[in-house]
Amino acid sequence: MKNRFSLITVFYSLLGSILLWAVVTNAWGYTNFFHASSDSWLVYIFDFCCRFIWAMPAILLLFKYRQEIPTTLKQLFTNKPQMKPFIISVMIIAIYNVAGMFFNHGEVWINPDFHLGKHLFMFVGVAFAEELVYRGWGLNALSTFVSERTANVISTIFFVMVHLPAYMIQYFLYGTFPVETVMIQCVYVFVLGVLFGYLFRKGNSLWSCMTLHFLSDFLGVMLIG
Repeated sequence: MKNRFSLITVFYSLLGSILLWAVVTNAWGYTNFFHASSDSWLVYIFDFCCRFIWAMPAILLLFKYRQEIPTTLKQLFTNKPQMKPFIISVMIIAIYNVAGMFFNHGEVWINPDFHLGKHLFMFVGVAFAEELVYRGWGLNALSTFVSERTANVISTIFFVMVHLPAYMIQYFLYGTFPVETVMIQCVYVFVLGVLFGYLFRKGNSLWSCMTLHFLSDFLGVMLIG
């Protein structure tokens, strides 16, 4: 019997992405079993691999429902993005992070804990996996049933929610929950998610939103910390 493609299917899949991430995330300290320090390459490789394991259900769903969704898995990587909104978005992200650097540090500052190779490796994986799940699958599939703007908002809400399990795990393990930090991050991630979704809709390509996602994380760690 052929499984029916429906709005409920998409909702369950996006909810499942949050639950799966709550299981595989290294917030549980899996790499402690290998006695790896927080700046060890092993930690970055483990996180990188976990992202791809986490993204696999979305890849399978994109393949399974390729006849029903607006943009196929292949098209997500072969469609050409519109360059004008992408370039404007890059400028906004760059200006925001430079302004944040001066606001927080009062001068030109590079995070002493920043490691070019490790963070480049990590954030490429983060951008690829998260954009594939929430824009490539989530927004893409939702737009079959609702308007693209509504699909963008809904997929972004799930995108925000996937950032919460790490905080919940830390609360479970150590009894700490930084409420203010979580609230600020939720607002920031929501704004970014809507922007990533907007870029995705401009050409139905993952390249622009993946690149901007990477740039936002990379500059944020390097300049703001």
